[in-house]
Amino acid sequence: MKYLKISLVAAIFVALAFVTPRLSGQTMAVIANKSVAAGSIDAATLANIVMLDQKQFGGSTVVLFDLGEDGAAKSKFYSFVGKSFADCKKVWLKAKLTGNGNPPATIATEDEMIKKVASTPGAIGYVSVGKVTGDVKVLAKH
Repeated sequence: MKYLKISLVAAIFVALAFVTPRLSGQTMAVIANKSVAAGSIDAATLANIVMLDQKQFGGSTVVLFDLGEDGAAKSKFYSFVGKSFADCKKVWLKAKLTGNGNPPATIATEDEMIKKVASTPGAIGYVSVGKVTGDVKVLAKH
């Protein structure tokens, strides 16, 4: 009986770990390489970075990464910056064609995003809140 109670309590803690970010409404985290000096980012600044209008942030040249897979994190990210993915793609294509910038590199999975942001100075990306590790810093949650 004692082991059953311990198992039940453990199961509740595990369940809460997965449910809590969803209950709070914060399912996406904007992450950065630890070399980025800033401790947070607002939606307007992030929108300027995404739209290629701002190239510096937190004392670093920004290297922006985007998830290739559609999902809740990607949807929340574009909602946070107030831009549609389609509109961003248009801006990125125009910048590339005119030589005024490059689109963000596409990363296949959230696990790869963590690794890429952690290993790239000045990098900014996004993942689901539950995927964040100590290898990166969180600038915002949405």
